Amino acid sequence: MMTQKQIETLVSSKLLLVKNEILSPLSTSPWMDKNILASLASSLASIEAEYTSLMNLASLEICTKRFNYFHIKDSKVDDYKERLIQLDQEHFMMAGIRFRGLDKSQPFIEVHPSHYEISDDMINK
Repeated sequence: MMTQKQIETLVSSKLLLVKNEILSPLSTSPWMDKNILASLASSLASIEAEYTSLMNLASLEICTKRFNYFHIKDSKVDDYKERLIQLDQEHFMMAGIRFRGLDKSQPFIEVHPSHYEISDDMINK
């Protein structure tokens, strides 16, 4: 199960990415400060809700519902929970199976890195 610290790391990392997009050279004038703060606050709330929702996908109840709905041959309930993949002491990824348009013939793995500076070397280990 994911710890609160790991969730906070994911939220912080994604918020920094969003902040950099919001704080473009065009948005640095003082009159935009309130708009920037409002955008960041909205982004933070949205990101926190996203990760809370993702963590709910790891509950036994939700994994069982997804298992029963998709009923993929040779799969187990445990296959539907979110996974934490430790890359090194500081870096990790959260990953889980998804289905495009809830179509079981179109599975993919959704990945959320703890830091957006993850290198290929870390992943290749």
